[in-house]
Amino acid sequence: MTAVITVPLGGRAVLEAVAAGRSPWHGWEAGAPANTSEGQEAYQARAVVITACREYRLLTDENLLTELGREALKSMAAHHG
Repeated sequence: MTAVITVPLGGRAVLEAVAAGRSPWHGWEAGAPANTSEGQEAYQARAVVITACREYRLLTDENLLTELGREALKSMAAHHG
């Protein structure tokens, strides 16, 4: 039986950024200037996703991929391209 790996909504972008050697915050602004309410919402949304990735054991506290995080990326790439 295959194990199920749970990835939070938006987690793929975070995991892919980390796998590419970038910060998990890469792309958080979603095109919105940081000093706007949209930018603040985008920042808060990314913070929630990063925290969830840590809680799901996909990222370490230092924002590095765990083995489970690497497996999640491999699985997503195989299923979603």
